[in-house]
Amino acid sequence: MEHATTLARRQTSWHVDDVAWTPLTGLFITGSGYKSVTDLDYTGGAYSIELTKVGPGGSSPTHVEPHSHLFYILSGWGEVTIEGEAHEVRPGSVSPISAGQRHSFRNLGADSLEMLVVYHPPRIRNTSAALDVTVARRQFEAEGVCSFELVDPSGRSLPKFSAGAHIDVSLPNGLVRHYSLCNSPSERRRYIIAVLKTPHSAGGSQAMHDHVLERTSLRISLPKNHFPLMPSAELSILLAGGIGITPILAMAEQLSEQGRPFRLHYCAHSKQRMAFWRRIMASPYSAQAQLHFDDGPSHQKLDLAAVLSEPRIGTHVYVCGPSGFIESVFNTARNNGWNNEQLHCEFFSN
Repeated sequence: MEHATTLARRQTSWHVDDVAWTPLTGLFITGSGYKSVTDLDYTGGAYSIELTKVGPGGSSPTHVEPHSHLFYILSGWGEVTIEGEAHEVRPGSVSPISAGQRHSFRNLGADSLEMLVVYHPPRIRNTSAALDVTVARRQFEAEGVCSFELVDPSGRSLPKFSAGAHIDVSLPNGLVRHYSLCNSPSERRRYIIAVLKTPHSAGGSQAMHDHVLERTSLRISLPKNHFPLMPSAELSILLAGGIGITPILAMAEQLSEQGRPFRLHYCAHSKQRMAFWRRIMASPYSAQAQLHFDDGPSHQKLDLAAVLSEPRIGTHVYVCGPSGFIESVFNTARNNGWNNEQLHCEFFSN
């Protein structure tokens, strides 16, 4: 496996699994996020190209793809770990990944680590698959937070999902936003999402709060999961900050139903701003959950050094919330000797 890169406007030759990849030219990148940026007609059916990113302080889950693929770093600074071996990556770096290789990325900089992912043979996404749902219930959950219960208009079961999954929601103002499913994956009659309305929203949370009411019809994607639980974990430590509770809540539900050991730590500025705390305290796993409030006494605040003091093999940490919260968790974990493969996170945008 090898790669060679040259300056712009000069030929680029990449080799994965001893198969040469024809140089690509004229890539058209529109926006950012996890989306296709060129179609298969342009690449002759030989490639599929996507743009993805890892936020500041974040890491991608360690995973395996059935396709050979390349990561071309567009911006940022970080490291890629392939089969346990870490390498620094910067703009212009190319990381070839053979089919079946375990790999992950970690952002080491202050800005997003953005990269093109080029698959060969192409990875084809079913972008036409969509579901039409109706808002059966809209409920106030906390200060600035509403939940939305989505059902099939005809009462049919919805497609299965796993803890950590999200859906793409097409909003009335034309935007598309990703919202984590926060009900139990064993439920087939509904999806539940929760949305925090933020003062500096890019339009997503504001549209959900202002225009999506009960009986509103919405178009959503099939559930997708880039933040899954590891089936081999002997213990799962779940850490949520603010609205980051949504995928973590589904994880707690799934782990509890499966009888697998876990601990849940949930942080918020105050009880008034903590969504779902009543549901958690009334749940079968309430004894495994601890709630932490910024405006509460010091003895109940989250002590990350204590929670992450033992980096045992078989224990995995899942964190979701604001970037500062995630960065604090990851820094503490790494200082205490945790491996990147044990740390998993997801970011939110509005």
